[in-house]
Amino acid sequence: MNTCRSLARGLNICSPQLRHLLAQKPFNSARLLATKAPKDHKASGPTTIGPSGDILVPPVTLKVIPFRMPPDLPYDDRNMLLGRQLSPHLSIYKIQLTSTLSAFLRISGFVLAVFVWFVGISGLCLQGDMEGFIKKVEKCDCHGMVTMAKVMVTMPFAYHTVAGTRHLIWYLNKFLTIPEIYATGYVAVALTIALSAFLLAVKVGEKVKEEVVDLTKTKKGQKAKKEAPKDAKKDAPKDTKKEPKKDAKDKKKDEEGKSAK
Repeated sequence: MNTCRSLARGLNICSPQLRHLLAQKPFNSARLLATKAPKDHKASGPTTIGPSGDILVPPVTLKVIPFRMPPDLPYDDRNMLLGRQLSPHLSIYKIQLTSTLSAFLRISGFVLAVFVWFVGISGLCLQGDMEGFIKKVEKCDCHGMVTMAKVMVTMPFAYHTVAGTRHLIWYLNKFLTIPEIYATGYVAVALTIALSAFLLAVKVGEKVKEEVVDLTKTKKGQKAKKEAPKDAKKDAPKDTKKEPKKDAKDKKKDEEGKSAK
């Protein structure tokens, strides 16, 4: 506004030719009102170059607006209103195989540690021994719960074993390139699934039913053996020695010997 007023006052004073020139070419009027800037000046808006090569800075128009007090919000709330993601934030990272496997390695170790602590503390607090508790679990009809517990134990155990072996191989300065790291990651996932399936298939602690064989029953194609009669006399063993029969003379000698005594 002030610039326009000074321009209007100047037009009344200047000659009619200059007044006509300014009225016909507003670009020249802006050039005349502009000021020279130093050569090192970098203009942020549209600039005009003068005849001598100097940069002419256009006049600045100021607008007065009433001051508004910004709302007193915390730092996180202000960034959320502006739509800014705060770091660390999982949503700003792209899901990768390497970071996922690394996170699951820590999670599996934590799960196994909790399981070991749970078994130890429950063994101290439960009445009786652990064998009795296992027998009670076997007697109850809760196969779904037992299978779920096996999965929750075997999956972290299998993955922690395979991924831990993978990390130990890295300590030998092997498989450290990006393609090899991704390849070993896929191999670790496949081995984890195979090992956990094998552990779930193995049946530990189940008693094998003993098959009772009835020898009296004959198999197909065989004739039944005839049983010997109960009244039949048993033959004497072959190894027994037969005593010789004594004669009449020998009997008399034995009797005389007894009487003499």
